[in-house]
Amino acid sequence: DSYSKPNGITHVAFDSFTFGRAPPVVQSVEIRGIDDENSVLHLGVVVGMLFDDSALMLDIRPSSLEYKTLPTTKISINSLDTQVKLDAYVKGIPDYPYISTVNITLSEIPDVNL
Repeated sequence: DSYSKPNGITHVAFDSFTFGRAPPVVQSVEIRGIDDENSVLHLGVVVGMLFDDSALMLDIRPSSLEYKTLPTTKISINSLDTQVKLDAYVKGIPDYPYISTVNITLSEIPDVNL
């Protein structure tokens, strides 16, 4: 699977994002590896997000010549339902607070239901 934007769009950018009142829910955590030498724990985390009162604002610029003179258009999305798969790397240290760094990245592009 590859990700691509629609043909009629030349530019898409985030303007703003608000989660709303409901927090994301951690659905699973899997230990994927331990690096004892560097004290790093690799975790796979799946987070479910159903934000029925969220607000996602996107700036979109159309590519069609007839719309070329139009300014960037703002689109508001007010309901998101998705599952996000993350890779988390946690580096431990021997003294309090026992964690020196946490690195979190998307492990794949999520499918989003709007």
